Amino acid sequence: MGYFINCQFNATEERKTPVSVSLTTSPCDFAENLLEIVKNQPENGIKKKFGVCVKFTCFDKRDFMIKFVEWVHLLRVLGVDKIHMYNRYVHADTYKAMKYFESLDWLEVREFLEPFEVPFKHPTDDGRASKRAVEIMTINDCIYRNRELYEYILVVDPDEIPIPRRPNETTLYDFLKVFEDKNIYDSYSFHCVTYPDLNFKAVSDVPEYHYMLQHIRRSKEFMRYHNFERMYLGKALYSMDNDEIISVNHHGTQLCHNRPCEILNVPEEAWQMSHYRDSIKEPSDSVTIEDLSLIHI
Repeated sequence: MGYFINCQFNATEERKTPVSVSLTTSPCDFAENLLEIVKNQPENGIKKKFGVCVKFTCFDKRDFMIKFVEWVHLLRVLGVDKIHMYNRYVHADTYKAMKYFESLDWLEVREFLEPFEVPFKHPTDDGRASKRAVEIMTINDCIYRNRELYEYILVVDPDEIPIPRRPNETTLYDFLKVFEDKNIYDSYSFHCVTYPDLNFKAVSDVPEYHYMLQHIRRSKEFMRYHNFERMYLGKALYSMDNDEIISVNHHGTQLCHNRPCEILNVPEEAWQMSHYRDSIKEPSDSVTIEDLSLIHI
């Protein structure tokens, strides 16, 4: 994780919110930078319901474009208003798809370059911890840029999709009817289960290019609980209306104003976070069961 620097400022009629800020190593140093303060506001003053934040993307395989298109459409079916992505590098075909969805106002693409130095590097780090730090940086940047635009922000990767498991629920709006409580919860954590790519030709009446819809066999066991937090090892939906969240990580709220963050672990029998892997990474991935939850919606 990087650092959050808090700058106290009381806005008044005489001194309104600043448009930029400078950072120095000590209070009286000469400022050599000027950073724009981003406070996006909805055009009509009304927040949209669901936004999606995606960490920086590094998908250079050509066939990912087909999966990406299906993923975007599935999020739209679930009720997502817009997806916000950070592009480090993707295959040219995937980038064309990104720009097409951007022209429809379904997606926003921000070009991203890693900083030359990541804030920390553990002695035993093989690169993964440093990569995670940069991922968390982009996730939090996305949350702060868009927190005034949406009531809820979902953080997922392009190979993940939240899926309702009960037949009477098909969208995130249905999820809120059951679980929403803005006065209590800062985030809702979905338990992750993997759909390993075992080359199944799963559903005869579904076109082969629908990668997620074709894969109806998932790991029998859900992924373990997060080792360090009070939440599932999965992804989360964050409430933006209570304005209490200071920082988040991959799996849920990490820091809230002057109190512990309130996290609801969504029951597995209600919703799951489906993770479509292109290989078997855990021994449990080889033991699979049929799951038609995605087909139902």
